[in-house]
Amino acid sequence: MAPNPTADIFRDILHERARQEHLQAKGRFKYTCADPRMAVGDKALALGEEFGEVCQAVLEEADLSYDKHPTMSVRKELVQIAAVAVAWIESIDKAANQPWEDLVADGGLPESQEPD
Repeated sequence: MAPNPTADIFRDILHERARQEHLQAKGRFKYTCADPRMAVGDKALALGEEFGEVCQAVLEEADLSYDKHPTMSVRKELVQIAAVAVAWIESIDKAANQPWEDLVADGGLPESQEPD
């Protein structure tokens, strides 16, 4: 079977998603972006923070020329961006397919997320 680089990338993103959930379960942070109870602004901040880490990794390479390929540190940060985006999409899908009362049953949403 021929190598499939795209499948390898998606595998890495799925692995990163699992890592995020594991860290949340261990108490590293209260929510992941997959949780509909996490405020939308906080999700945007999490995604922005990951983008900032990509930029930092690029700058640390100190060579922004077109003929140089990014290193594995840039790749790692890009996988994290993708995983955060996937988590946010999971949250949107979960919220769209679950009654509001079920979403808030285990502790409620922040006031900024409550429906009008």
